[in-house]
Amino acid sequence: MKKFSDMHLKTKLMLGFGAVLVLALIISLIAVNALRSSAAAADHVGQTIASSYASTMKSSQDFNVLNNAMAMYLSPGNQSAENKQAVETALTNVTADINALDPAFSPQDVSKLKELAASYAANYNDNIVPLLESSKPFDALSLYMSLMLPAATEITELHANLTEKVVGTISSDVHGLRDNTALVVVIVMAVGAIILGFAIAYIVSNYITRELREQGAVASTIANNDFSVDIPVRGEDEIGQLAKSMRAMRDDLNASVRLVIDTANRLEQDLAEVSKSSSAIGTNAKEVENQSITVAAASDEMVSTTQDIAKNCESAAALSEQSRSITNQGVDVVRATVDDIRNQSLRTQDDAKKIQALADQTVQIGSIVSTIDDIAAQTNLLALNAAIGAARAGEAGRGFAVVADEVRALASRTSKSTQEISQMVTQIQNDANIATQSMSSSVENMNAVAEHAGQLEQTLNDVLNHVNEVNGQITQIATAAEEQTTATSEISSNMQHISSAAQQVSQDAQESVNVVVQAVQSIRELQDNLSRFKLR
Repeated sequence: MKKFSDMHLKTKLMLGFGAVLVLALIISLIAVNALRSSAAAADHVGQTIASSYASTMKSSQDFNVLNNAMAMYLSPGNQSAENKQAVETALTNVTADINALDPAFSPQDVSKLKELAASYAANYNDNIVPLLESSKPFDALSLYMSLMLPAATEITELHANLTEKVVGTISSDVHGLRDNTALVVVIVMAVGAIILGFAIAYIVSNYITRELREQGAVASTIANNDFSVDIPVRGEDEIGQLAKSMRAMRDDLNASVRLVIDTANRLEQDLAEVSKSSSAIGTNAKEVENQSITVAAASDEMVSTTQDIAKNCESAAALSEQSRSITNQGVDVVRATVDDIRNQSLRTQDDAKKIQALADQTVQIGSIVSTIDDIAAQTNLLALNAAIGAARAGEAGRGFAVVADEVRALASRTSKSTQEISQMVTQIQNDANIATQSMSSSVENMNAVAEHAGQLEQTLNDVLNHVNEVNGQITQIATAAEEQTTATSEISSNMQHISSAAQQVSQDAQESVNVVVQAVQSIRELQDNLSRFKLR
């Protein structure tokens, strides 16, 4: 059973139809043999037996003619030359008829007839003729009654026995022609062929229908974003290969979607950290702005507070460096996330190609079903030709005509089953197309996420540039603080520049926060879309 389940569908169907065709060939051979036997028996009756019956009847009739001629010739006053000639002619005919009899039916009776006919002729020629020539008709009649009449009676009885045996042989041969054994064998094997064909068609079509229906249900479940469905594999045929492909596709899709979900979760966490860092940058920039305003308002006190300003500048530089480092990390994380999303998009496209390959395999199954339908059509044509041949055969082909009609009906049912299978294959193709469209939609969503993440990367690069600018400006502030003792007049102007730069940094940080919020919203939308998938 395992070897049968591992066979290809075409091999299974060819084995089934081959078995039916072998039975049909055996039935045909039996029917032809029966017809030949009947023809031989008929020829035997028509030639040998009929000829023997005719010769026996002719011999009997000629002997009756001889008896009548002999009775006429032996009657007183009838010893004419004409009557004598009639007796001799009849005697010659009887002798020839008896010698021509076929001893095959009853050798003893034929041999006895020949002896009696010879004795009858000898008595006539040796005894009767001399008495009649001596004008002793009464003596001749008395001799006939005592010697020849018993022989004539026995010859008549032997003719009757021989005729009865020939008729019995004819009856036996005719009874042999009526023997229904071959017909019964043909009918039994025809019924067996029909049952076998129906069983094969039912088993194979039920197997194909059940497996395709199960795979169609699996494809529908996967198309509904449920990857937890179990996909059994029960053989190595086309259905088994289809199940293996479906299982591989499910596992690949499950792994891909899970990777996208994990990546989205990590990206959300990283963006939250970036948002915190950007908020901290904005807060620090605001503080720098306030401090710069205070310094500008108290420029007269710059000399006494130069050391404090220098310390504040060093602190701001440290914070700026920290912000730059954090922003660099955020850019690296976003860049890696974008690469992961793009790679996942490529894998999803590969999965879509696998689904398309599944659709192509169903097209191959459709081609196999078409081949089955062609075989059924050819079987129907062969059955029609057989029915025509049976009709030409007349009464002897009636049983074969019934077989041909049943084969044609079986071919029609097979054609109907292949049409149903074609419809199921079409349904599987439609389900595969729906799954391909769903994967294409997923690819578009992932590309959109990658684009948003790329925008986030660009924004973080801008933030990094601004942080670098702030870092440079703070460095300039530190330099200015060292020169405050000699350039007090320039401190106020420099602090105003610092205040403006800090304000710009604060605005840029706020914009970064807004961009991060938008990116988080996009990621959450992606997570909502991915939540529709049920994973293993």
